[in-house]
Amino acid sequence: MPDFAGSSDAVLPVLRKLKLLDEKKKAIEKQLEDVKYERTSTEEEAFKRMELESITQIALDGTLWFRKVGKFFSVKKDMKELADKWLKSHGFEDLFQETINSRTLSSELKRSEEEDKTEIPDDLFNQTTKNQIGRRKAKK
Repeated sequence: MPDFAGSSDAVLPVLRKLKLLDEKKKAIEKQLEDVKYERTSTEEEAFKRMELESITQIALDGTLWFRKVGKFFSVKKDMKELADKWLKSHGFEDLFQETINSRTLSSELKRSEEEDKTEIPDDLFNQTTKNQIGRRKAKK
């Protein structure tokens, strides 16, 4: 990687490209969100029409389309502690996994290493350095 020794003329075009790529990524994410919404609406409409016509399955262009009903559960807001207790008392202990958010882990280990001079064991933790460019809205 060449050292531009402070030459903003060399850096500015790359940062402009990075900004354009950020904007492109944001546009694609918005487009994906729109497609997912339209797909869900279309799937609901297809299900209704197949049900109305008493069609359980139908082949079209090499794909077999069929109706199915899924049942999904999630813990109600503010009921996590009681739900966890109920699940454990009803034989669902194996569903529980202790996890630590990777960003939290990185942040805490980095802080401990810098402030408390803790040696982080290499045999237990991967340590990666990633060069990044930060960005935020500039003040005018």
